[in-house]
Amino acid sequence: MAVADHAEHRDVFRLIDLGTGRERWRCERDNPLDLDYGSAPRATPLFAGDCMFVLGAGGELLSLGLAGGNIRWTRNLLTDFGPTSLPTWGYCCSPLIADARLIVNPGAHGAAVVAIEPATGTRLWSVAGEAPNYSSFVAGPFGGVIQVAGYDQKGLCGWACDSGRLLWRVATGLGKGYVVPTPVAWEGKLIVAHEKGTELYAFRPDGAVNPHPLATTRQLSPAMGTPTLAKDWLLGHDNRRVIALSLKDSLNLRWKGPADPRQKGLAHLAVQEDGARAIVFCQSGWAFLLDLSGPEPAIIDQRELTGTTWAHPAVLETALVCRDATALYCYQIPGG
Repeated sequence: MAVADHAEHRDVFRLIDLGTGRERWRCERDNPLDLDYGSAPRATPLFAGDCMFVLGAGGELLSLGLAGGNIRWTRNLLTDFGPTSLPTWGYCCSPLIADARLIVNPGAHGAAVVAIEPATGTRLWSVAGEAPNYSSFVAGPFGGVIQVAGYDQKGLCGWACDSGRLLWRVATGLGKGYVVPTPVAWEGKLIVAHEKGTELYAFRPDGAVNPHPLATTRQLSPAMGTPTLAKDWLLGHDNRRVIALSLKDSLNLRWKGPADPRQKGLAHLAVQEDGARAIVFCQSGWAFLLDLSGPEPAIIDQRELTGTTWAHPAVLETALVCRDATALYCYQIPGG
């Protein structure tokens, strides 16, 4: 289990043995930033083969060997790819492996998005564009073209994985200029959610998006939480309660959970592999278990797992791992 921490102006990346809770190794890096909401890493560590890629809020990108945490190579998104400015809340987009390339978004004038050779850190391609946003990228064969999809400051975009060529752009028209929820790939289409609502986009045979969405709804308008696929549902959170939209019925609202003060703020959702149940883990530290086997979701259990937290839980076959500002918690999943 990889854990990204920050203390005393240093980023601390650690590998934890889930069987014992002991630290196998750590890698510490100076980080003197003073950002709103703290200066800890925002990006999720990425495992690939025998290494792990981590990104600090200040733009330092590291490749770490899994065996002992040794640094294999480093790059800096803020300084290595041309003149750019640090995003207001730091770099948030998690590194992504797509078509054997490591994709990052420095937001530099001539290198808005960059593909890196994972083994060496060598730049494979870069493309001019806009400043980065705060949402992570997704990749897939949209419209028959393998591409990376995500946001920059001007809109929702798609870039060809093999060259970085900008394939399409849809202006968001979001007044605040930032998007946090990550796009969701579904059956060759793209679902995006933000403060103005949720939209479903289809693609043309050349890989370009149809700029007119197949479906839209204002019933799910998350500020930060990414929606989650579960069978025929799109599960989301509107900062007050859980919401279920129908994937087979044009994103129509089919269920709203009860209003609960413990669900106020950010919430993360994770679905079991068979799609029968989902866990909603809230900023309050409370978790709610949803049964998805019936005609509509139902909350069947709830309990407090941590103190206040913004961190996404990790749901494994036999365990649920979550954290708050002071501790890492591992809970056994019954029957796992």
